[in-house]
Amino acid sequence: MRKPRRVAIVGVGITKHGKYFPRKTWREMLADAVFEALADAGNLSPKDLQAGAVAYQGEATIEAGGIGATVADYLAMAPANVTALSSNCAGSLVATHLGWNLVASGKYDRVLVAGFEKTGDLLEPYETIPVSTDVEYDYMLGFVHRDGFAMMESMYCKKYNYPTLVPFAAWAVQCDWYAKRNPKAFHYDTPPLTIEEAMARTPEGFIKRSLAVGEGASAIILVPADEAKAYNPKPVYLDGVAYKCTSHYLGDHFYYKGLNYPGLEKFDVGESALTVAAREEAYAMAGITAEDIDLAQVYDMGASGIVQMEALGIFPLGEGGRAVMAGETAIGGRCPANTDGGRIRFGHASGADGTDMVGESTIQLRGEAGERQVPDARIAVCQSTAGTNAAIAVAVLRRE
Repeated sequence: MRKPRRVAIVGVGITKHGKYFPRKTWREMLADAVFEALADAGNLSPKDLQAGAVAYQGEATIEAGGIGATVADYLAMAPANVTALSSNCAGSLVATHLGWNLVASGKYDRVLVAGFEKTGDLLEPYETIPVSTDVEYDYMLGFVHRDGFAMMESMYCKKYNYPTLVPFAAWAVQCDWYAKRNPKAFHYDTPPLTIEEAMARTPEGFIKRSLAVGEGASAIILVPADEAKAYNPKPVYLDGVAYKCTSHYLGDHFYYKGLNYPGLEKFDVGESALTVAAREEAYAMAGITAEDIDLAQVYDMGASGIVQMEALGIFPLGEGGRAVMAGETAIGGRCPANTDGGRIRFGHASGADGTDMVGESTIQLRGEAGERQVPDARIAVCQSTAGTNAAIAVAVLRRE
């Protein structure tokens, strides 16, 4: 079998994220991100793109389904193929996985990967939240998406001896620090978040340390590595990518007896077995270990940010909370994390989460992040979650 080609990111586009943008259609919002990425990639034209992968939460959140043809036509890519996919909040990192395969295989040389969310088109997102859980069981029993992550908080605190929610509040406040230095963030110009607000054991407190649900779009351009500098003098290399799935049913995440993967059956909802499986594949592809990682972008609803940092091997199991409280995810710490503000404060436009993360990591590895810049960053990891750890994607990016 032919060795895969190395893949590079040569263009990045990210829109301002916020609650609603009523004067923008989802097509216009997506186009804003794509044309910014094309300009970043040496002023490519949409007609130069040979294929695309576009993620969105699904037909429950916009008025259109089967959007591949719509995107190809609206962006003037036709007759290029555009694959549309929905994998909850992991969607555009799953699209990145597909885009990597399209370039690495040698079939295409210029591939668009993008994601968007337009929650204002239809109902409020939590009117349609069954799309993020097991509809036949969880939803009918009264469980929705946030409940799984509230359980994760409780399980983590009990298992690893955290008497309060301070670790998760500290994570949210650190994300807010980054967001206040990112003009495209949902919470760029809102009042500073306090520990007291973020650690309250109330629905309002959980929302403060949860997701800033709203709208936005992002895009990246992938090309073969040996051609990358013809498009951008500072390419970033996508050296590892993995995608793993298990059950949407929340009950299956208390223990993982059914996982076809040795050693993970002891994990529970306070951990992320699937991230361990995905990280091992992605790290092996990239030839790295967790010790090599300089910065991370992870899904961070409630306890999830800390749990995912542990599952990525950056902090020991149970020690991530103490590491966050000690400043280890801040600039100058062991591994600065969610440097755009995270889904908590940058914004959670579900279909765009993965490309938001890859875009921010690319900006960081180029040294272009301004006040939130991680010094001398060389390797970044991105992790995105669908449902309550039902599907996980992990990507490893390298500066050179």
